[in-house]
Amino acid sequence: MIPVSQDTEKTLSSRGSRRLLESIQKRLAFRMAELETGESLALLRRIRDELLSEESLDSSMAAEFNATMAKLSEARLAHELPPLYARLCDTSRRHFATRSSAGTFQEFLSTTLETLLITSCTIAVEHLRQEGEPAPQGSWCLLAADSLGRMESTLGGQNCIILAHEESDAQSHQYFHRLAIRLMAILADCGIPTQPGLRGGGTIFWHGSIGNWREQLLDSIGPMVPGQSGGGGKFDPAMATPYDRGIELIADLRPIWGDKDLSDRVMEMSAAFLAWESQREEFRQLARRVATMPVALGMFGRFRTARSGSHRGQFSMEEMATRPLVASVRMLAILSGIRETSTAARIRALLAGGGLGVAIADRLLLALNEFVRCQIKLEIAHGGEGEEYFLNPDVLGHVSRERLKSGLEDLTTLQRLLYQQIAEVSQ
Repeated sequence: MIPVSQDTEKTLSSRGSRRLLESIQKRLAFRMAELETGESLALLRRIRDELLSEESLDSSMAAEFNATMAKLSEARLAHELPPLYARLCDTSRRHFATRSSAGTFQEFLSTTLETLLITSCTIAVEHLRQEGEPAPQGSWCLLAADSLGRMESTLGGQNCIILAHEESDAQSHQYFHRLAIRLMAILADCGIPTQPGLRGGGTIFWHGSIGNWREQLLDSIGPMVPGQSGGGGKFDPAMATPYDRGIELIADLRPIWGDKDLSDRVMEMSAAFLAWESQREEFRQLARRVATMPVALGMFGRFRTARSGSHRGQFSMEEMATRPLVASVRMLAILSGIRETSTAARIRALLAGGGLGVAIADRLLLALNEFVRCQIKLEIAHGGEGEEYFLNPDVLGHVSRERLKSGLEDLTTLQRLLYQQIAEVSQ
């Protein structure tokens, strides 16, 4: 059976979901009590057959996904990667269409992209070796931030890839530069264009020595990459202040592949930087900005939508729902010294540490699943090209509208908790 992520399992095991299952069981028992013995058996057989059909579908898709993933991890020619990557993305879309599991969809895409990166690196290294450029003796590693760092990749999400290596001479530095170029070219052939540096939208790629990474941390109050800018109504990472963007990247950083000792050093350095920054006034100002990010819920419980323009009556799911939730949880996790990267894992860690109550943590997990599910639906419907996706709440059914509105209410509660915590720290 296709594996379900731990985050999804824990979301589905929440109190709200348990109440739903209990309600279904009661209604089924009530229905069976009204039936004759023969009718009851027929009902149970239909339920059994439907469950077996669902299990067969899961097994079939699991076999397809696992077989393609094995081919992707074992591929050694660059031209083999694009069709395999496309097939895995298609399988993920089809599974989401039948199950609507946001957590599983994100886990599938994140695992697929991670495997693609590792295989691409292996191929790029071999290409350079065949051209007479063997890998230098120094260690190196791959890390990820943004959506991939949180294991929350979607079709149009923001991803950051980092290739870090030991301090090296000029010749070794040139090797890693050429390796990065090869890797970016392979990803582009797979339909994943990348931008160099630590700023910009879509997928970004940074490479450098561990000393260069240290400089990036210390230089976070200045430009992280000179000469890049962006615009438009959507939140653009290129337009975020270097400090805001630096905190976001470092908090979501996760090792993927390579030398473990080196990746541990990068992570330890980054964790120390976050711990130090969390005590500064500039960080508290950032937390206040996050706590006041706009949410798609206005006064009197009405949806806050655009009043004019091409998106009149709509709102951006990412900018007014998903991003404020992810950012608020991230800030609370930093303040609590939590090093988990996925949003769901951070919520559970905050619950375990007393930073969130059981009820609000439970509701936030459901809100996260609902926001991401709506966002994925929009991405799939529009081709997943990375643009901003808008939702018209009027097209939703009553149950879906109330579920979305409830999640937005819980998000505003979370923002108030964050603001209160910052106020207490400042006193």
